[in-house]
Amino acid sequence: EDRIDNLIAAEQFKALTREIVAVAPAIVAHRTYSAFAFRSYLFSINDGCGYSTCLSLFADLIEKHGLFRFDESRRVVEEKLLSPSSDKIDPFSPVTDVLRRYGKSGGMLLSIDISEWISQITHPRFRRFLSFLEDYSSRNIFVFRVPFLESQVLNDLNAALKDILYVRPVAFPPMSMAQLRECADRILAGYGFSASEDAYDVFCARVLEEKSDGRFYGINTVHKIICEMIYRK
Repeated sequence: EDRIDNLIAAEQFKALTREIVAVAPAIVAHRTYSAFAFRSYLFSINDGCGYSTCLSLFADLIEKHGLFRFDESRRVVEEKLLSPSSDKIDPFSPVTDVLRRYGKSGGMLLSIDISEWISQITHPRFRRFLSFLEDYSSRNIFVFRVPFLESQVLNDLNAALKDILYVRPVAFPPMSMAQLRECADRILAGYGFSASEDAYDVFCARVLEEKSDGRFYGINTVHKIICEMIYRK
């Protein structure tokens, strides 16, 4: 919990984890583990915003509280659906192959990036895919992943998923400049440096420059900028 609370931003994710910690004793007492595992999640988060870190922390949390037992060789698995236009390869195969091989034995937190299917979420092919997942949902935990979306779009997407699965949406809004600066402070401290206000003026200018041409990837870009600044120093 301390590692999750120490994350910069991610307020909805923190709220989700506090909720799970609160209900964990009752789930354990009543041994309703499969009901907990049956719930899936929809994470709306951009590239470079710590998605893999959040998945790992989430797995640690639910295992620590006795809610789920992971297979250590397949603790967190990340896959992405291919484009709906794929005509030579089954676009769902990255996920279906993993589940057919390991899904029955269970023990996975399986991340499924459905970004390519946002506009076709109600297509019969995708509905059949969700029905396929349902057969494995009590033995594995599913986290659907899309880029950050406005709340109404995310709610519509979640409603379509909830027709078949029990899904909880969790949004990770892009960080503000103040939060990006906090990330920079931590990265600098890791190298044994701190920054003056003049240096942060340069940092903010570089962030805006990276954002202006669509090449901004959150924490990853912040790290790149800080390494530039340290080298120039």
